[in-house]
Amino acid sequence: MRPGTRIATPAVLGMLALLLTSVGCNWSETSEGDIAAQLPEHVKVVRIRVANFDASQIRGIWLYRWNDLEGTYEPSQEIQLDTPVLDGGREYVDYTLFDPSGLALPITPSAEVERDGDDATLALWFVRLGEPGEFRATLYNEAGESGLSEEVILL
Repeated sequence: MRPGTRIATPAVLGMLALLLTSVGCNWSETSEGDIAAQLPEHVKVVRIRVANFDASQIRGIWLYRWNDLEGTYEPSQEIQLDTPVLDGGREYVDYTLFDPSGLALPITPSAEVERDGDDATLALWFVRLGEPGEFRATLYNEAGESGLSEEVILL
């Protein structure tokens, strides 16, 4: 992506936290901020905190939606992360959004990487592709996928 054409998600957008731990990830949602209030109902911004960001080499995130009929969480959306890059003195990671069938959405947004020691926080766009529901998340890398987050959020 050319410098100056990034779709960076500002930190003032709502607060969602997704914390990678050795046993999985945690997340929660709020809808604070003027910009977040103006987004369509099916678009949210999620803030993801990844412990040991460089060492973890996270390749992506899976969002799972509760299926009342089956009584289980089913894959709803995948977010694949590219390699972080420096641009204009800031660090960004481009990512691709996929539906459960593996079809990529026709955009490639970027998230600024906010560093705090070895940890990093990313603000990512989430586009709900179906009905509202209860969601949980996992993170994955070359070694495998974390367990479902303990927290459940409504999106």
